[in-house]
Amino acid sequence: MIVFYAVFETRAQACSQSLTATVSSPTSRSGSNRQIPLHVSWGSTRRLLLPWLLRLVVEDTAARQCGATAAVWPKFAEFSDSPTAFIFQPEMKLGAHMSTSGGAWKALQRGRQINCEAIQIFVKSNFRWFGSPTPPQKLKLFAAELQSNGFACVFGHTNYLINLAAASSENRDRSIQSLIQEIQFARELHLPFLVMHPGAHLGQGEATGIKQIIAGLDQVFASTAFSRVRIALENTAGQGTCLGHQMSHLCEIFQKVKSPGRLGVCLDTAHLFAAGYDIRTPKGWDIPIREIETSIGIRQIVAFHLNDSKTELGSRVDRHAHIGKGHIGLPGFQIVVNDSRFKNHPACLETPKSEDMHEDIENLKTLRSLQNKPGARSSSSARRRS
Repeated sequence: MIVFYAVFETRAQACSQSLTATVSSPTSRSGSNRQIPLHVSWGSTRRLLLPWLLRLVVEDTAARQCGATAAVWPKFAEFSDSPTAFIFQPEMKLGAHMSTSGGAWKALQRGRQINCEAIQIFVKSNFRWFGSPTPPQKLKLFAAELQSNGFACVFGHTNYLINLAAASSENRDRSIQSLIQEIQFARELHLPFLVMHPGAHLGQGEATGIKQIIAGLDQVFASTAFSRVRIALENTAGQGTCLGHQMSHLCEIFQKVKSPGRLGVCLDTAHLFAAGYDIRTPKGWDIPIREIETSIGIRQIVAFHLNDSKTELGSRVDRHAHIGKGHIGLPGFQIVVNDSRFKNHPACLETPKSEDMHEDIENLKTLRSLQNKPGARSSSSARRRS
């Protein structure tokens, strides 16, 4: 657990308050504290209540993982006897992909109904190249839902037509322009990143396909230099000629783009398993993580997709199953959701569901039953013992 001790410092400057939080981690090897300055100004002298302190301090932690300001529900905190101290136990923030039918803000309402902590959405139709901008009034509705519901992270996913790995063609040009538009839409919705499949080389070969992805991203980032929205490259199952089934593909793209700060990584459990990574053991789960850590840094991992796999290990076939109903199984997900390196990371389901979302409810219940379960070991501790 992490103990946050709040230190208030009031300054009589334009009726503003400045806040500094001392963060002490009892589990830290160094045992040292660190000061997090939280520069907050209010236009009036209203009191700063403890729940607001909780939200602001946690926002700092979550933002470092998610890539943007976020908030975590107060239910994740345990207040101590002291009025200026509380205990916060971070854990992976679970949620699901939500439909935007009826408007993007409706996705947040749906997520709230099933107790999502994180939400993934499409910023427009996922099977169309281009869409219409969200009207200002609907942007306000989305912003209001985002602010009032305190989700740990809300992020986007690009449409399925985009293929930056393709050879020069009309469709590749459309892919670039489509991605540029989606980044703009994500910016208007204040989303920190968009998850994107790297693409398929369609017979050109992996090396050529990766070069095309790098060139395409460079063009997209140059055209959206005004934006801080990142692209989180998603690993794939490797079906057909899809790139991204090896962590080395993602790392090479990171290392060669001109703006690596605009990239991130989203890891899909079903894709890892189908690609040949046996994540059912701590050692197996640690393999792709260490590949990323040694090449581009573990902080580049910004999100997860939690899906079981209908297909066997190394099948290279992408078919999602409900949690515990596929070949990964509950022991594998217990390892993932308790990995101490990814506390506060958003992790969303992408499993089949009906309109009433009862499947999401059941899957989230299953995943939460695995969190902080007695006997659960973090992958990092297992690595030290191996």
